[in-house]
Amino acid sequence: MNKLKKFFLVNSLIIILLSIISCNEKKEISNNIFQYYNNNIPQYIIFQEKKQLYPNIPITILGYNNEKLKVKKQGLVFLCEEIQMNKSNSNFDSLIISYNTKGLEGKGIKQFDAKVFNNILIFTDVESKKSGLISLNNMDEKWMKNILSTISSDNRLIKKNISSSENENSFSIIYYKNKKKYFIVGNQINKDANIKLLLVLINMIINSNQNNYRKKDDIHYESLDSLNNYIKKYKIGVERIPDPVIP
Repeated sequence: MNKLKKFFLVNSLIIILLSIISCNEKKEISNNIFQYYNNNIPQYIIFQEKKQLYPNIPITILGYNNEKLKVKKQGLVFLCEEIQMNKSNSNFDSLIISYNTKGLEGKGIKQFDAKVFNNILIFTDVESKKSGLISLNNMDEKWMKNILSTISSDNRLIKKNISSSENENSFSIIYYKNKKKYFIVGNQINKDANIKLLLVLINMIINSNQNNYRKKDDIHYESLDSLNNYIKKYKIGVERIPDPVIP
């Protein structure tokens, strides 16, 4: 009987030890995107190389609760689910985005134009009137392709996410794939979590490279033309005419 008790005791200890090891593996945060909802609005926390890159405000990690990341932000506690980026990638030839807002979290860039192609991102920071070129890392590219794959799953050439109500947010997303042009326009970023995540990701890439980009002359963004046209047509925001870029 003693031997049997010892056998079960040893087995129990092994199971507990394996559970602890497994739990510790889950708790490692390196390259992760987490999502939570605040007042039914999707919010995101992004880590790369164990560093929080979005949002640009302090967040305290409190640990895991039933496989959800528990965080404290601005005095409130949230449970966050990790977004699994293991979907099939959607390759694209180029991606052009224009975004008007005052609403994305944290300090730094708010309104921007961006063009992605050949592993680089060209951007214009509307407020500071800065333009530059950023070399994308493998994680940026992987995430962008995964998110775009989800957004483009319906394969419609034109997709609208427009409300007639006044809204300071408005966006235009154009991407080319297999010589076809796809176009998404709207002003309701909180109604489509994947569209918001794509805008957040571009915002994060630009913000996290503010001291690590090559200056570049401003370029023409096809998405800004489309955005201004839809703003006029649907009255979804304020038309934005590009100012001269500071050299």
